Amino acid sequence: MMELTSLLRHTLLVSSIGVLAACSSADSTSTTPNTPAAPTAVTLSGSVFASDVSGATVTIKKNDGTSIAGPVTTNADGTYSIDILDTELASDLVFESTGGGFVDEDTGLNATAGSMAAYVEGGTLADGDSVHVTPGTTIHAALIDHGKSPAEAQTTFFSAFAYDPDFTVDPIDITDPTSLTADDAARLAGWRAAVMSRLANDIGLTPEQQFDMFAAIAQDLSDGDMDGSDPSGTVEIGSTGFTSPSLATYIETTATYNTVDAANLTITYDPPPTTDNPQGKNVFTLTVMDTSGGGAATPVTGLVPGTDIKVMPMMYMANGR
Repeated sequence: MMELTSLLRHTLLVSSIGVLAACSSADSTSTTPNTPAAPTAVTLSGSVFASDVSGATVTIKKNDGTSIAGPVTTNADGTYSIDILDTELASDLVFESTGGGFVDEDTGLNATAGSMAAYVEGGTLADGDSVHVTPGTTIHAALIDHGKSPAEAQTTFFSAFAYDPDFTVDPIDITDPTSLTADDAARLAGWRAAVMSRLANDIGLTPEQQFDMFAAIAQDLSDGDMDGSDPSGTVEIGSTGFTSPSLATYIETTATYNTVDAANLTITYDPPPTTDNPQGKNVFTLTVMDTSGGGAATPVTGLVPGTDIKVMPMMYMANGR
């Protein structure tokens, strides 16, 4: 009987120790904290273009204006590289550029750049991506400053200019001979920037004043129409004494931008009279002249349409939409 009692006590003691050990193990496992991964730096790149803007200061900011990366300085070709914490990429970001020098496409003058920007929605960038700051992205970003959502700003911009500003496209200076070997998207982005240079010149602005024009166009468009005014009245271009150009003026500038000089070639577009296209179709002439000889330009012959030379039609509705 004594032996049985001793055995039972021993068994209960072992069982109790096992239960306590199990409880201790469970408690230890449940209280182990999870350590979040530390933020790491990623690298973004891009350019500031109006044409190539060298020596510009680039900073990345949040919507509230807080600087979170940079400043860095653009290279001679307008490119930059900037580091930012990967955790910041989830936020909406504004890439801001100030200063720097560039050669104005329309006048060929050396000029100092003003303020430019590109607005990037959160969650759209990853390590190694590029953001290119252009006149188009600048106007789009300024529309957001006027209270529009990114989508509303894009719609408003498109209603005036018939394209969406794309910060992922690296523009090229169309007055540079190397532009002939660039892809279509790069050349088109460069042409659109050059049109803004021509527009500024057409309305009497200096190359430096075109940056005030970008801000004025955004203010003008903030009510949905590019007509030179907003609800408060006429939109002035900074302190230049000029008013923001209307959509009709912009369209006229694009229509007269019919000569491109690059790689010793001059290309001229000659449209037919409007009375010659009653059915909405017409035949036009493109003249390509070779100026490389140093003397009189000579016509270039033997070009294959669609291969050696291409035309991109653009259409504007009568109501400006």
